[in-house]
Amino acid sequence: MSELMRLSGPSFPPRAGGSAASLVILLHGWGADGNDLIGLAPHWAASLPHAEFLSPHGPFPCDLGFGRQWFSIADRSPERIVAGVRAVAPALDAFVSEALAERRLEERALASSASRKAP
Repeated sequence: MSELMRLSGPSFPPRAGGSAASLVILLHGWGADGNDLIGLAPHWAASLPHAEFLSPHGPFPCDLGFGRQWFSIADRSPERIVAGVRAVAPALDAFVSEALAERRLEERALASSASRKAP
């Protein structure tokens, strides 16, 4: 992957209106897409009214022919999984960095349940 992929997907604005004070990024699983998770945003917005929610689509069509994937899991060896995560990490990092910059938010405004560093 020599050229950086650009990720996109649906978003849900802050329930309180105005500019986002924080950003929640929802990442779907294999065979889904960003549309599958953005539906959670209205429910979570009750607890996070100043947060904007983003749910990017995985960059590749799913091996099964429907939905999207971050990388193929046809070969589930640990080496291939790690290689897949490492390959898509720069695109996801760029997506997050761009989203924060566009909203003039610092990284601490990002809600995350996982590290942004690839294994």
